[in-house]
Amino acid sequence: MVVAFLVFRPTDRISYELPVLKDFARDEISVITIERTNKRISLTRLGNQWSVAPGDYEADSTAINFVLDTLMDFDITEVVSFSDEPKRYNLDPDSLLRVTVEGSSEVLLNIDVGSRAGTFGHTFVRIPGQDQIFQGVGDLRNVFDRDLDTYRNKTVMDFDPNTIRAITVTQVLPPQEPRRIHVVRSLNGWEYLESEHDLGIGLNPLNPAEIESALRFLGALPAYRYRYGDSPTGSPWLTVTLEGNQTYTLELFSNEDNVFPAKSSGSQYWFDMFEFQADMISKPFGF
Repeated sequence: MVVAFLVFRPTDRISYELPVLKDFARDEISVITIERTNKRISLTRLGNQWSVAPGDYEADSTAINFVLDTLMDFDITEVVSFSDEPKRYNLDPDSLLRVTVEGSSEVLLNIDVGSRAGTFGHTFVRIPGQDQIFQGVGDLRNVFDRDLDTYRNKTVMDFDPNTIRAITVTQVLPPQEPRRIHVVRSLNGWEYLESEHDLGIGLNPLNPAEIESALRFLGALPAYRYRYGDSPTGSPWLTVTLEGNQTYTLELFSNEDNVFPAKSSGSQYWFDMFEFQADMISKPFGF
């Protein structure tokens, strides 16, 4: 609990006793811990990089900056109640979020986060161990009431689309209609490689604009969500191989509840893709 001292801040009608929180700089923050019933997420900085635990995953820089911006803007502005039931504000043990901010081996901030307040951009909060309920600056519930996946870096493939000179797309399901399309970038644009084009099935005209769109999508491919402990079995129904400065691969497995389990050469983790994302990749090649 970090409360430097208590002061009386006058208003037009009444003096409120508000906690004065410890001042700290953005770059002092090294660990942010978010706790709720039976769940704990930690964001940890090492140098300029942030990781997410449990799991020691790379953090998403946009999500981290959103959290840091919120913490730097936070202040307690008003006493809401000295005796109300905490459950009314989602500050009971089953509902609250406890946010602890640490730096240089000391606690910089420790607050319990409740529900959104009636005043725009404010949240009901409490200092752990105190009875008073306050109103604080920021939509804290929206920032901290998130799952592990939200804070993770979702990029699972990253390359410059202009460096890709050949693409092979192989479909093995359904097994009675296997197909392989191999296209190359030439001076005239994208064209089929005649020697490997299609396992004997008629070819559709290529749409260069759609291929370039697919490459831009794949060049900064985001996971819809990561998978935890339930990797698919069997062979992928669609495999995309991209040849450029290096070789990149993407494998999509059979549909599960309107998502495709997937694995890419740019990430060690399994993830899910939406059907429309798979369509963006497969349709330009006639699948």
